[in-house]
Amino acid sequence: SGTHGKTTTTAMIGCILEEAGMDPTVIVGAQVLGWGSNAFVGHSDWVVLEADEYQNKFQYYNPEILVITSIDWDHPDCFTDPESYREVFRRFAERVPKDGSIVAYADDVDVWEVVQRLPVNVITYGRRHHRRRRIIEESEHDGLQRFWIEAETRLGPFDIGVSGVHNVSNATAAVSVALQLGISLEAIRKGLKKFQGTERRMQLIGTMSCGATVIDDYAHHPVEVAATLAGLRQRFGKKAIH
Repeated sequence: SGTHGKTTTTAMIGCILEEAGMDPTVIVGAQVLGWGSNAFVGHSDWVVLEADEYQNKFQYYNPEILVITSIDWDHPDCFTDPESYREVFRRFAERVPKDGSIVAYADDVDVWEVVQRLPVNVITYGRRHHRRRRIIEESEHDGLQRFWIEAETRLGPFDIGVSGVHNVSNATAAVSVALQLGISLEAIRKGLKKFQGTERRMQLIGTMSCGATVIDDYAHHPVEVAATLAGLRQRFGKKAIH
């Protein structure tokens, strides 16, 4: 769940569980490029679901592990102000059982405000100090983003083939879920590296006859637009972006 990043994060978790041989069912809000579908139907008891807050659809779900990537007021047709928007996430987080876990992007002050007092295992991630999964040593090489995670020990390296620092954050959430499930670092690294992205999330469409590269992206919230443009700038350097 989260205002931003939930589609990519859900798909990344699904790819890792698939690589680990857990045969999950995964339901994503966009087509996953490596699957050719928005869903992957497995035969185990594991289900990974992208949970959308719109119209408070959270009320239908009871997660054992909940990821909250961000909370940034959206859907004003349903939520009249930022507090009513935060409240729906707060109620959702309260549905996690005491023996469950919440993976929370604690660099987001609204996410931290929602989860900090809950009587469950809260696994924080981000780039600031005092995160249980802290992103460190970010770099880019051969079209891949590489990063390490500082946890109880130093974990990595992890490589992803999608651009933007926000996708490193999404990948860290996926890694945190996988670690909670006891998945090996080898399977985590392989699953992330195989992830090709999702439809309309900085998706490469092709190259025009004039040489221009065409990218399709679903970003519509101002924060998402800014993150997408920053990711494109990171990927294409000084080239013009229109």
